[in-house]
Order: sequence, then structure tokens, then C-alpha cells
Amino acid sequence: MISLKEITNSEDHISETYRLLKLRTSSISHKKEPTFEEHKNFVINHPYRFWFLVKSSKEYIGSVYLKHDNSIGLNIIDGFSNLTKEVLQKVVNSFEPLPPSKSMRNSHFIVNVAIENISLAESLKEFGGLEIQRTFLLP
Repeated sequence: MISLKEITNSEDHISETYRLLKLRTSSISHKKEPTFEEHKNFVINHPYRFWFLVKSSKEYIGSVYLKHDNSIGLNIIDGFSNLTKEVLQKVVNSFEPLPPSKSMRNSHFIVNVAIENISLAESLKEFGGLEIQRTFLLP
């Protein structure tokens, strides 16, 4: 059974999110791992609408956030990717996307996927997700 625990500025949550960050095998937002102090500052000032630790039984297996553009960031550590669809179902059952805004956000939730994260892309397709775009980083 999956549960979501809202991330706070507590030392426990800062440490746990840093541990999970260090376990990631793919990332869109950064190529260089932040220091603990940089991470702490980010957690305290995060830009997310909602941000949760994902718990399975007694251990944290990842995190998930919802942004104001209706995007969902999903980070599940290796070995627990089989729970991705359950986490997504929990999120879409618990939250509504914000209303659409032309040129700002879709009326549906969207998930950006790192190009090398084939497992997440496959899980999203199995969940019923439709690939609608590809994003390119320019030099």
C-alpha cells in the first residue's frame, strides 16, 4: 500500500529527500548533484504546488510533486518502479489539475520524462498516458 507524506522543512524530510535524490539514476533538472546545503535551501523554498514523500509499507521509495503548470514530477527509486502506476493512481485520485490557461498549462496532468528513463515512460503508457511532445535542450 502506497501513502503520500507531505514534505515539510523538517531535518528528517530534508535528509530523506536528499537520500532519495542521491539514489536517482536519471534527472531532468540537474546534471551535477547539489550539496546538502543547496538541497536544504531548495526544500525550504521549493516552487511546487504540492510535494510528497512516497512510502511503501515502512520505507520511503521516492517522491512526487505537482507544479502549477499541472506537471507531475515522479521519482521512484530503482527496485520499486513496479509501484509507479499505483503512485500515479493515488495522485490523480487525490488531486485535480488546475484549470487550463492558454499558453501556460494544459487541462490535464502531464509528466516529463528523462530520455534515459525508459521504465517510467513504459509505466506511463501502461497507465494510459499519451506521449504528446518531445523536449530539446539547446546548446
